Amino acid sequence: MGTDQKEQLKWCNYCKGLKLKAEFSNNASAYDGKQSYCKECSSKLNKLRSPKYQGSEKARAWRRFHYLEHRQEMLASNRQQRLHKRAILLFAYGGICCRCGTSSDLRLHRLDTMPHRQLDSMSLDAINDLIDNHKDEYIPVCHSCHKKIHAMIKRELALPTSI
Repeated sequence: MGTDQKEQLKWCNYCKGLKLKAEFSNNASAYDGKQSYCKECSSKLNKLRSPKYQGSEKARAWRRFHYLEHRQEMLASNRQQRLHKRAILLFAYGGICCRCGTSSDLRLHRLDTMPHRQLDSMSLDAINDLIDNHKDEYIPVCHSCHKKIHAMIKRELALPTSI
């Protein structure tokens, strides 16, 4: 394959195929002036993104298939995001257990009895809001101290109250 032919080819990031540049739409902001998906894949993606398609049985089947095909990558990506969010939070709280001083296997314990937020499912903006506005509602504790706190709370709830 000559260099002239190589310059006319481009990789489609969606179907993972090498295609002619003529099969890609123009994009002035791209480094090569072309979209990263070929026209055929762009058409498929636009249909998948349309509100009419989103609620259909076909869309649900495709999402399920896509999840099953890419399950390991998606789980790894989600885990990385959770670890990143947890690291940001724990750094903001000092990075050590407030009871025993260890820095391994830290969690955040909510001090009040209100329903707690799922920290792992929070966006980074929500985490920043928590750090800025609700930092006094949580304490960093290691796993063993967290178990002890909850055991103590459970014992206190089980005790009969005197009248």
